[in-house]
Amino acid sequence: MDIKEKINAVFNSDLTLDKISAFTNISIADLKKMKDQGDSFSLTISKAQKLERLYDLSVKNHLFSKNSSKEQRKFEHQLINSLQELYEKQVDREKRPEARDDESAITAAIEQLFDDILNDDVEVEKLFKVYKQKDKNDSSNFQVNN
Repeated sequence: MDIKEKINAVFNSDLTLDKISAFTNISIADLKKMKDQGDSFSLTISKAQKLERLYDLSVKNHLFSKNSSKEQRKFEHQLINSLQELYEKQVDREKRPEARDDESAITAAIEQLFDDILNDDVEVEKLFKVYKQKDKNDSSNFQVNN
């Protein structure tokens, strides 16, 4: 399946534009415009990659699993956004004239890390437990100073 077919599958899925926007950080207005234009839409490579990644993740039924709680799906969304941000910063770093020789290798490693983590339900569960424990600890240590 090519990238255009994957993007069309995302738009033809039962995902709302709100959800697609939340997972891709593409504005609802842009998504609506793309969806309304059908097969003739144009978009940046970055947006295409984000939509393709959403398709890949949803097909693997990880993100939209009925078995995960709302809290876990929120965590997964935040994790995906953080990993995507890290990846995008690394891609930008790789393009700089002063980039180290190994920047493309680091980019590939981050992309593989992203895929490995999100394709491993057991690992995501472990990360979610770490998140919950840390969140609980942070909340219990919170004090209001008068």
